[in-house]
Amino acid sequence: MEDREYTIDLMELYGIVIDNIKVIAKIATCFLILAILYLFIASPVYESTALLRIKQQQGLGSSLLNEATGSVGMNQRQMSTYAEILRAAAW
Repeated sequence: MEDREYTIDLMELYGIVIDNIKVIAKIATCFLILAILYLFIASPVYESTALLRIKQQQGLGSSLLNEATGSVGMNQRQMSTYAEILRAAAW
């Protein structure tokens, strides 16, 4: 097998590009027009998801104390407040 040495002539490549500049410009213009048409036709889609988790204290003593003092309702109010904050932040 012979080892062949390949050379790249940059002037030759430049000449090929210059010779075909009209074809390159037409193709680039077509894709630019298609991209602009797509931007006008396609409607933007925005989507997000959120998970709201409120930690409650663990243990029998603390849960009995919370029920006796009525802080369960306070936890529900906190949950709805946090949910409203998330809704406002999403807009």
